[in-house]
Amino acid sequence: MTTPDDGPSLVLHARPDDLEAAADLEFVTAHLAEFRRARADVSATAALVVGDPDRCAELMAAGLPTVYLHPAGAAPGDPGTADVSATIVSWQVPSWLTQSCSREKQFARSEIQVANVAPPRRVRSAGGDGPAVQLTGGCPDPEQTVAALRSALREGGPAAGPVPVLTDLAAADWARLASRLGEFAFTRVDVADWPRALRRADLLVAGPTLLATTFAQSANLPLRLLPAVGIRQSRVREALGVLVGGADDRTDLIVTPDVWPVDTGRAGALGGATQLARQIRQLCLAPV
Repeated sequence: MTTPDDGPSLVLHARPDDLEAAADLEFVTAHLAEFRRARADVSATAALVVGDPDRCAELMAAGLPTVYLHPAGAAPGDPGTADVSATIVSWQVPSWLTQSCSREKQFARSEIQVANVAPPRRVRSAGGDGPAVQLTGGCPDPEQTVAALRSALREGGPAAGPVPVLTDLAAADWARLASRLGEFAFTRVDVADWPRALRRADLLVAGPTLLATTFAQSANLPLRLLPAVGIRQSRVREALGVLVGGADDRTDLIVTPDVWPVDTGRAGALGGATQLARQIRQLCLAPV
């Protein structure tokens, strides 16, 4: 974001060590080119916070209008989702997730739901380089993960080069995991370069996160699911199992590009970032 120093500015914050939250923040920021990043809270016009309710409460206490986005895949009743102090509270819940998890508690009337918070540019894969791996949000069980990765990569066909990997695992944890998959060569990729890696991929092998589903939709790639970690990933995996008509406990569950719902709503199935950017602009024009 590059604007004159005296122009409007935003506090932008994502929960530390959460790659999905950081990516969501950057995807929204890409639609707010007229704002600059605030150097201090007191000089800001508004704030956008992803997944960190404590930081959100600090900003609200300082009198700064704040848009808060719950962690991707979160639902009412999850730990840390109650009583968030924010001017606008929003949830990232695509239509296929709400339809498949109808038993979840209802969202409050004052809260807004947005679609997938996706990269500003869609990148359709041309294929040719084999599978790509996204392992974000933790590793449930090294034995189970190694077995699932080995099976998926063998069945995914030969790779043209090292398999690109997007992961928020610590370097040592990923090295230990990769060492047990010695028959494959891997290269770690930053989230900013991930769309470029997906442009050449034939298959995305990933844990069941909204970030992975967003990348698969955006690149028009088949998505093969790894075991889930925690309640949010389990919820996404269950919903995807319903979407494809398969059993939730299958280790080879694949979501093909043709099963995704068509664009719905004003901003479309991948338009959550534009919806949130609109909320920020409205808040700066008329603070609540």
